[in-house]
Amino acid sequence: RVLLLAEGTVLTSSLIETMKRRGVSSVMVAAEFASRVSNLAGVPDFIPMRPVNKPRAVDKKRSLAGRGNGNVPFLFQEKKLRENGLATLNERSVWHSFLEPSSCVHENSKIQESLDFRRSTGKVVSEIFEQAQDGDVSSYESAIDVCGQAVTQMGRDLDAFVTSGASQEGYLPQRQSSKTSMLSMAVGSVHGLSKDELIELGVGAMLHEVGIMHVNRGDTSLENILDEIDPLELSKHSSYAADLIAEAKNMPRTSQMVAYQMHERCDGTGYPRRRHDNQIHLLSKIAGICDHYTQLTSPRPKYQALSPYHAMEQILHEARNHKFDQNIARSFLYTLSLFPVGSYVELSDARIARVSRTNLDHYTKPIVEILTPETVFEPRETVNLAHEKGVSIRRPLMDILINDDQLVGV
Repeated sequence: RVLLLAEGTVLTSSLIETMKRRGVSSVMVAAEFASRVSNLAGVPDFIPMRPVNKPRAVDKKRSLAGRGNGNVPFLFQEKKLRENGLATLNERSVWHSFLEPSSCVHENSKIQESLDFRRSTGKVVSEIFEQAQDGDVSSYESAIDVCGQAVTQMGRDLDAFVTSGASQEGYLPQRQSSKTSMLSMAVGSVHGLSKDELIELGVGAMLHEVGIMHVNRGDTSLENILDEIDPLELSKHSSYAADLIAEAKNMPRTSQMVAYQMHERCDGTGYPRRRHDNQIHLLSKIAGICDHYTQLTSPRPKYQALSPYHAMEQILHEARNHKFDQNIARSFLYTLSLFPVGSYVELSDARIARVSRTNLDHYTKPIVEILTPETVFEPRETVNLAHEKGVSIRRPLMDILINDDQLVGV
């Protein structure tokens, strides 16, 4: 997994001899990229590399488990066990170890557990950032422990884990890093990453904004730094963060790369090096799309936060324009659904609902909880829109209000 050659490199005889002198005896090309390599007929012993991420076969005994539970639709029972359409899962993926939800409705205990974990994570990240102001990297190892705990937390109920981070709060570097880290790990699990890869991803995303504490911001407050500081000065924070991670003990090198590259974009419009597509590390691509979503849904003094739906819509539009990796955008969509978990929607029959769980392939038809003025906080009816004929989502909602004993979506 060492990147030897950049896209567009010409394999001249002198370059081949140089690689041989350095001990490189062969170059592997993934099958998905082989079509981009020209003049392969003239390369001796060229053997296309088979795709590494082969989907794991579904265990029929496991997939039948729980079929008799009347509260849980059969499709929903199998959502973690069936191939998720991304063709990225392999035997090392933590996806296979995640527990099946016991019902379509979130258990209050699971939600509360996830919320408590988020709060404790926020405290750890705040401490890291406080010390980062003085260049102290001694607490960085605590990020590894937190991300390891996050993998366990996700495995208990991924949708509850994602929902617990759906609140719209104003921008602060530590808050942005914490939310981006947790969301990145959730998307990475759906994309088929192993536990070690998830921890490396989470740590890099969690520490990527520490560089903000070292840019020359003058009198600008941290809340306004994204809007008021010079863009060139702001772009330096990726390098600062990578350098600080490199100074800390026992930090994964991949985490350093995530922090350094997560603001790069596949079309070359990002920073700090304006890298393109396969020049950007896979984990950096995942962190980048999650960081962008978190920024879009966080209010700032000069910008109003987008609703989760409109933020998702913008990201999918940018993925179509090759700003983000399209496969990762699909994993992101599967993790949150088109109408992200925790958001409000109005159904075609005028009922108001809150998105409760994703449905993977059925991303326009998530599982929702029907809300009434009496059951806003404790919904009693759950509907799987993939199974309801004639019922669909009419429009997303920014919020809900109770007006004259009627529930109104706005």
